[in-house]
Amino acid sequence: MNFLIIHFSIVKKGGLEIYSSDIQTPFDPLINPEMLSGFLTAIQLYSENMGTILKQIQFNDFTLYFKSYGDFSFRLMVLGKLDIDIFEIYCNQLSKDLFMIISESIEGNPPKKGNIERFVNPFLSSFLLKSLKKQKC
Repeated sequence: MNFLIIHFSIVKKGGLEIYSSDIQTPFDPLINPEMLSGFLTAIQLYSENMGTILKQIQFNDFTLYFKSYGDFSFRLMVLGKLDIDIFEIYCNQLSKDLFMIISESIEGNPPKKGNIERFVNPFLSSFLLKSLKKQKC
């Protein structure tokens, strides 16, 4: 499991981002956050319209991961690849932690970034720590 987190976002059904976090990487000049968000939304909406639950897409160097909960989804873009089962376990916990914040946002009340980051930062850190431990082994 060697990867570098590039982007994480939480989106409402239909593709509107509730929260987005772009991790600083050497690839920053290559990635336009607005275009990336639009691209991810288009892919996710297309798959939903086709009746397929999208979980991951592998490109040459990047992998996109999706975890949907009906009214909202988590999206993660990494350089490399990670274990989809571990991603889903962490997402399930994060969805429980963020349930009230996301529910309010779905009803139209924009969330405070700090309230979301209180849960998202440890979520992203857990992936970074797992990646670092695997690289040392």
